Amino acid sequence: FDGYWSMGVIEHFWNGYDNISKEMLRVLRVGGYLFLTFPNMSSLRKWKARHDKYVEWKNNNTEPEGFYQFALSSQLVLNHFNDLGFELVQSEQDGIKGLKDEIPSLQLTLHTLYNSKNLPATIVRKFLNLATAPLFGHMKLLILRKS
Repeated sequence: FDGYWSMGVIEHFWNGYDNISKEMLRVLRVGGYLFLTFPNMSSLRKWKARHDKYVEWKNNNTEPEGFYQFALSSQLVLNHFNDLGFELVQSEQDGIKGLKDEIPSLQLTLHTLYNSKNLPATIVRKFLNLATAPLFGHMKLLILRKS
């Protein structure tokens, strides 16, 4: 294939994403593009984890009942795909959604801004996203090319 879209998939595998990433590699032609999104373990999420703001996870090697997804280290994901022979073309993330989802007191205001279609809100959203994405990015998009 020339392209492969994986939108919010790899984080749902309890035993990791090695098998699915190898399948992505197999089906893409050399020079083909992989568009990959996953929840990012942002600086805010790391801080919250260190301060016990999430339910404690104890790794006993068995999938817990109700497991849904992991938030992943974007650097570890990128390293994994680099090791498979992919090169990074572009990387993006959405800081406003991270703030909206992780800080309840901002939820209503940011939800309105996040969903607004008018031009002033769009401009504010773009500038706010530039400022917040590095620290609060919720979802990471990696665009990779198979070498």
